[in-house]
Amino acid sequence: MNKRKEALHAVTINRPSHNCQQRFQQIRSNKVFELFVVAIIIFSALIIGIKTYPIPDSLSHLTTVLDWGITVFFLVEIVIRFLAEEQKKTFSNPAGMCLIR
Repeated sequence: MNKRKEALHAVTINRPSHNCQQRFQQIRSNKVFELFVVAIIIFSALIIGIKTYPIPDSLSHLTTVLDWGITVFFLVEIVIRFLAEEQKKTFSNPAGMCLIR
């Protein structure tokens, strides 16, 4: 029975989905990725600050385009973090409580 579990474990490790999850875990834990996320957060705050002042229409259009780009970036970021997570049922709950049954 022990050899059977080892064989099943070996098959599980070599699945392509497991390799993808490992790759997403590497991206999620990469310091450059983390610093880039922080930079985007700061940039987003600056864009919001710019929008509080009267600005020309061309700059207003640019800030709208940048807002959409930032939103898409954060969508990609959350997908990476979700796909990297092993415990997907507790992903959205910082207390670790299971929300999905």
